[in-house]
Amino acid sequence: MIPLKKERREREHMKKIEEIKQVIDTINFEKAESIVLNPVIAPEKVSAFEKKYNISLPIEYVEFITKIGDGGVIQSEVYGEQKLISLEKYESLNYPLENIDLPFPLEHSWMPDWGDTVEGAEDEADEDVIDQMIADRWEMIACQGNITIMADNTCNNIQWILIINGIHKGEIWQISEYGLFRLVKCGFLQWFKLYLTDGLNDFMTACKKLEYPQEADLLERCKKYVKKVKIVMNPPAGIEEIHAFEKRHNISLPEEYIAFLSQIGNGAKKSPWYVSEIYSLSDNESLANLDKPFLVQTKEDYQALFIDENGFNKLYGWKGSETIWEYLFKNIDYEKFETISPWALPQYQLLHGCMPIVARGKTNNAHDIDRQYILILNGDYRGEVWMIDETTIERIYNTEMPINALTIMEDITYGGV
Repeated sequence: MIPLKKERREREHMKKIEEIKQVIDTINFEKAESIVLNPVIAPEKVSAFEKKYNISLPIEYVEFITKIGDGGVIQSEVYGEQKLISLEKYESLNYPLENIDLPFPLEHSWMPDWGDTVEGAEDEADEDVIDQMIADRWEMIACQGNITIMADNTCNNIQWILIINGIHKGEIWQISEYGLFRLVKCGFLQWFKLYLTDGLNDFMTACKKLEYPQEADLLERCKKYVKKVKIVMNPPAGIEEIHAFEKRHNISLPEEYIAFLSQIGNGAKKSPWYVSEIYSLSDNESLANLDKPFLVQTKEDYQALFIDENGFNKLYGWKGSETIWEYLFKNIDYEKFETISPWALPQYQLLHGCMPIVARGKTNNAHDIDRQYILILNGDYRGEVWMIDETTIERIYNTEMPINALTIMEDITYGGV
């Protein structure tokens, strides 16, 4: 019986390996050298690494690096240029190795920016002690029971780690500035396929419902947040009022925004200092061109506008470089335009297919706005909330998941966008 199970597992692994090879070949056929992998590593070198550090690497990972490639470069339209880390070169890259034979210290996602803390911190009043407890947790995470398999080359500070010891051995987790996010029961080969086929967002959304079931209902979570920070909302909009707005502007509002308007409030009377304005439908009534295409309609548009030839994010307005408004509207003297409410700057009205829903400033004064958060109304990014300011336009993520109308205010607080 045991040999049969082993044989079945081996067949399953080989099937996954062949599927990954086909995906790589298809992507490289469509766009040459999108995925350039290093030569495979000899099994003997893998065994030597395992013996040296008293570990056993997950079989899917070993199959990949010995049969497909040991590290390499991936050019992605979504993530830019990323580097898979070579096991053969791992020691020379100065990643911590002294405690990788110990169990990985976490059982579930740990996201301090979402309110997670360290066991025992709730009984501790001294903030310095709590900060030290969190720092100790980060230090354990960095060196126990995992290896880094990909580190983001852009400014997003994201790493993907492979758990090699502990109850979640074989899983991929994501490290970001927000914390650690578990990809539930997702092995290396599944992660790699999801990464190549742009399936990670949907998968991580599903994982969030498992890891944070109390937050799965975004509407209820938004209601609790509004109450927690004492935002005084206007009365909700009626469905008939919303449909009338849609009809006048020849648009269909995203479902999360309709839920926000109809069940939380149609704009706000009073909000925290870091939210200068929460707009109502009437605030946006004067806007024309809501039914015209947003400037980024497809992933190809996004790649052309925001990713440079080396796969890095373009930095508009950085150290004297042209702003995104100068780049987009070279032949338009937008500075001579009159600022039309509710836009905070005159150039914002040059955008079509979007509307401001939240604004942020240095105070809660509506005249002190330095950035606005816009709801995309059409194209591949419909329903997402992006940020605009004097120099750039930015798509907002929280642990690789795009922000919508029900999550934007909380993300402004905890994500600092």
